[in-house]
Amino acid sequence: MVPDPTPEALLEHADWVAALAARLVSDPAQADDLVQTTWLEALKSRPGEIRNPRAWLGAVVRNAARQWRRGEDRRRRREESAAEREAWPSAAELVERANLQREVVGRVVDLDEPYRTTVLLRFFEGLPQREIAVRMDCPVATVNTRLQRALARLRERLDTDYGDRSTWSAALLPLLALAGPRAARVALPAGA
Repeated sequence: MVPDPTPEALLEHADWVAALAARLVSDPAQADDLVQTTWLEALKSRPGEIRNPRAWLGAVVRNAARQWRRGEDRRRRREESAAEREAWPSAAELVERANLQREVVGRVVDLDEPYRTTVLLRFFEGLPQREIAVRMDCPVATVNTRLQRALARLRERLDTDYGDRSTWSAALLPLLALAGPRAARVALPAGA
C-alpha cells in the first residue's frame, strides 16, 4: 500500500502545477487561481491512496480549468442575454415609435396630388423613379422634382410639429427598410 502523501510531499510539485496551470489558461491571474484551487482541493479531499501525486495533481488542475471554462461560458451567455434584453426597446418606446410612424404616414397621405402618389410609389412600394415615371406618364426629371418638393413639404411640416428632426426621422427607418436599401440611401440624406 502506498502511503498518503503529506502536504509537503505534494508541494514538491508546486512548480510543475504552476506550469501546467499556465499552459491551460492564457491569463496569468487565472493560472494563479487554478493553482490555489488545486492546493485547496489537495488539502481538502485527498483520496486515501495516491500512487502518482503528479498525475493526481494534474487531474485536479485540469478539472479546475474545465470548471472555470464552463463558468466563463455561462457568465458570457448571461451577459450577452442581459445586453440583448437591454437593447430591446421598451413597450412604451415601441408604442411611441408606432404612433410617430402613423403621424408621418398620415402626413404623406395628406400631401396634395401628384406628390402623394409619387411618395407612396417610391417609399411605400419601393419603385425606382423610372418605373414611377412610366406609371405616371411623365419624365423621370418630373418624378425627381415631385419627390424633392414632397420631401421638403414633409420635412417642413414635421419640423414644425416635432422640432427635432432626429425624433421623427428615426421613426421612418422601418418604413424605409420596406422600400428597400436604395430608397433608404436616397431618403436618409434628405432627412426624410
